[in-house]
Amino acid sequence: SYGEATLREHFASKRAQFVAEYEAAQPAPEPETEGEEASEQPAVTFDDVRDAVASDYTNAQAERTANDAAQAFALTLYNDSIAQDSAAFNSLLSEYGVSLQTIDPFTQAGARRRALPAGMLEEAFSLGTRYYSSVYPMDGGFAILFLNGTIDPVIPPYADVADEVAASYKSEQKRELFSAKGESLKTEL
Repeated sequence: SYGEATLREHFASKRAQFVAEYEAAQPAPEPETEGEEASEQPAVTFDDVRDAVASDYTNAQAERTANDAAQAFALTLYNDSIAQDSAAFNSLLSEYGVSLQTIDPFTQAGARRRALPAGMLEEAFSLGTRYYSSVYPMDGGFAILFLNGTIDPVIPPYADVADEVAASYKSEQKRELFSAKGESLKTEL
């Protein structure tokens, strides 16, 4: 719950955002005719945007609460040295109302091409003895990545990748020749 003073303080801290959103939602002013003075738009007041301020404040509070809960969850894992998939781990999941969702395996190079935060996915490659990541913001909340294991790299048989290797080699040779030709032309000029 919050009071009027809290909302006014929130409005003051983000006034430009609330005013811009309010003005964008208003109908365009009528074009002025010659000889008329430009009518001045009234200043946007707190009362004009009170509902938007209350909604934004409520959302900010909910986000802060979710972050605090996620941080407390991770801290409990650490402080209590809770093992993955243990009874204590499952009890903690239940206590916080958390459900696990499996994601497809990914490579370190492919982490930035995923919908999940790249930093969280990249952290998976440096966890060491810990099986969980730091807390990361997500759409609609916060997340912790739990490492289920690693997949050893596989070097495919040459026959399976020969065409791709040849095309890549030819492309690289073409770039090098083009660059060398450009340098020689530059020198000649």
